[in-house]
Amino acid sequence: AGKDRTGALATVVLGLAGWLKRIVGDEYSLLRLGVKLHRNVLLGMLKAWSSNWDLGALGMRKSSLVKKEFMLEFMEAAEKEYGNVGSFVRGSRWRKWGGLGMC
Repeated sequence: AGKDRTGALATVVLGLAGWLKRIVGDEYSLLRLGVKLHRNVLLGMLKAWSSNWDLGALGMRKSSLVKKEFMLEFMEAAEKEYGNVGSFVRGSRWRKWGGLGMC
């Protein structure tokens, strides 16, 4: 659905801007409001795309989860490996992911 990719990009931008990890996680967790509101519509679209998919399967149920811990873990991993988010952006892993086209 893109929520995690979008969240990762927003996390990088907010990290570069100096936001506290806790606040970045809280902001990301607000996505759950929109996801919850439209969850049935999104799952219905997936079911229409492939009628063989079991919407009750664990993977499908987890696809709509939005937890601030996801982005906190992402930031902590970037800091552990690169020292800070800025170094992560300049690092090879971000380039492998496609980066922002600015590295």
